[in-house]
Amino acid sequence: MIQHDQVNFDRFNSLKIFLKIAHEASFTRAAERLGISKSQVTKEIRKLEEHLGAPLFYRTTRSVSLTETGKMFQEKARNILNLFEEAEEEIKNQKQTARGHLRITAPAILGQRVLAGLLAEFQIANPYVDLELVLTDRVIDIVEDGFDLSIRTSATLKDSNLYQHRLGNISRVVCASPKYLKKFGTPKKIEDLHNHNCVLFIRGNLWNEWHFQKGGTNKKVVVDGNYRTNNIIAQIEATKAGMGISNLPAYLVEEEIKKGKLVPLFKSWTLPGLDMYVLYHQKRSSSRKLDVLLSHLEENLGDI
Repeated sequence: MIQHDQVNFDRFNSLKIFLKIAHEASFTRAAERLGISKSQVTKEIRKLEEHLGAPLFYRTTRSVSLTETGKMFQEKARNILNLFEEAEEEIKNQKQTARGHLRITAPAILGQRVLAGLLAEFQIANPYVDLELVLTDRVIDIVEDGFDLSIRTSATLKDSNLYQHRLGNISRVVCASPKYLKKFGTPKKIEDLHNHNCVLFIRGNLWNEWHFQKGGTNKKVVVDGNYRTNNIIAQIEATKAGMGISNLPAYLVEEEIKKGKLVPLFKSWTLPGLDMYVLYHQKRSSSRKLDVLLSHLEENLGDI
């Protein structure tokens, strides 16, 4: 029987019961506070005293008081429980606090103009998360190259084995500099683009096709020009210099338009923009740091 009791002896639970009895000075009240039977309280204390080899309480029909050994043990038991509760709280806080390392990749210009500031805000709010931001226009395999997540822009995102979530849309605007429009005139209809020099961004196979939408009407215009580049900033600078008309991400030329350095054209038409996606390979519910970062992006990175 003694061997059976030792196998089932929960010393930690017995410590809690012991401290409750010491506080209440009563087996009965301790049982009531703990929500267990008085016989269970008595049994656990008996096991604890047998384990220690010393009595912890003086018991009479009217009172319960600590022995000298019990007084000494009370202080030690309280310290043990306090340390356990502190450790328990620390672990719980770790689960609630985002911490660790996150490696992120994104397109260069989007990263510089938009993401860098958002990620800085995230890191300040989550100081236990280390961020590494790699900016590249090359589409990479995030699993093979060791990234936690990738932010990409695309008209249509190909199927993949990655988790993916749409964050927003990048709107576009057709514009030109006042200098160019003064010299060559302002096109009134989108078909007039055939008679103008266009600054072209080389991307994919349809870089010289501009698509316009108005209500239920869709129009495609094939444009041409004597200046082509694979860099958006170079395209913007050439457009500001008066080289020709450009089709540009609106967020990149918002200030230039406000300051009058560029003039938007065909305001009644819209152009299909690029969608922004975040891709990741780990289930977000299994990673606190990933989940917090994704929530930050979802809240702060919408249509631009």
